[in-house]
Amino acid sequence: MGIGFLRTLRGKTGGVGADNSNRPNNQARPEEACTRNGRLSADSTLSQYRSPPEPTAHAPAGPPPTAQGPPGQPSDNPPPYHDWMSVPDTALLPPPPAFPQQSSSTNNASNESADAALDWCDRNRVYTPFTPNQTLRDAVARGQLDLLPPPASVTDLALNRTASDKWWCRTKPTQSDVILLSNLPLYFAAVDSPLRSGVGKVIYYELRVLAINDSQSGIAIGFAAKPYPPWRLPGWHRASLAVHSDDGRRFVNNIWGGREFVYPFQVGDVVGLGMHFLPQELGGQRVKTKVFFTRNGMEEGGWDVDEERDAQMDQGIDGLQGELDQYPAVGMFGGVELEC
Repeated sequence: MGIGFLRTLRGKTGGVGADNSNRPNNQARPEEACTRNGRLSADSTLSQYRSPPEPTAHAPAGPPPTAQGPPGQPSDNPPPYHDWMSVPDTALLPPPPAFPQQSSSTNNASNESADAALDWCDRNRVYTPFTPNQTLRDAVARGQLDLLPPPASVTDLALNRTASDKWWCRTKPTQSDVILLSNLPLYFAAVDSPLRSGVGKVIYYELRVLAINDSQSGIAIGFAAKPYPPWRLPGWHRASLAVHSDDGRRFVNNIWGGREFVYPFQVGDVVGLGMHFLPQELGGQRVKTKVFFTRNGMEEGGWDVDEERDAQMDQGIDGLQGELDQYPAVGMFGGVELEC
């Protein structure tokens, strides 16, 4: 600021247009007289431009002033500040549970089919767990399972083994609901239960969607205990669960509309389903069990088997918490093609 200020004075006293002809050569210029070593002198003609001394503040006696005016007078101050940050952030809360639906928004089986399957389940009790020998356990560990062909009455389905651990399947558009189960379970309750082994157990498999003809066709990937009604999709009856391709919903022993879960499967998707049996006892040979779903190598969702359930539309979860053997179960209807 000092340099700029001096330039202003120079323009007034000795700059362009000023008459300096009568000033002796040895007479100091005004700006030279008022600067010594770059500082203003006490007798400088610029002393009148010095900043006045700052006043000394003296706090008045008594208590400090408050935000409110004198008693009895209205105040212009805003209302007291509301600490809105103390309100809980709902984004940190878990998502609300998915509620069961009465029907699917895409495809639904008939009531007659459901009633017949319920009667079939009443007549055919689930198998008790069996203890496998080491040969069977090794085959399962290598993924060498067979997909059992459907009943002879099913003529619109083609099933072929393409490798020691791969199967190919295709159905015609006229195919009604059908399920394929493996010959061996991925989970042997007699040896794999965390209550016996002391450690958790994870089972998982994948399938690749090669073709889905139209909106009247679909695939279900799931698990089920045996026996299971062969004309029904997995997830609809006892000791079974599944995710269905046409609406992306998940079904756990639910003959109604399932629960919203993921978006529908697309041709080219590789979808997988797994169950994680944890070493956490719940009583009655049951353990804490979680289900997870993957798409193209990424986990997309999951749920706890013992989640809150609807008393009217949800049936029981017996057999899905480590008590029974669990088999891979692939369901199909309409015209589809897959590899698993």
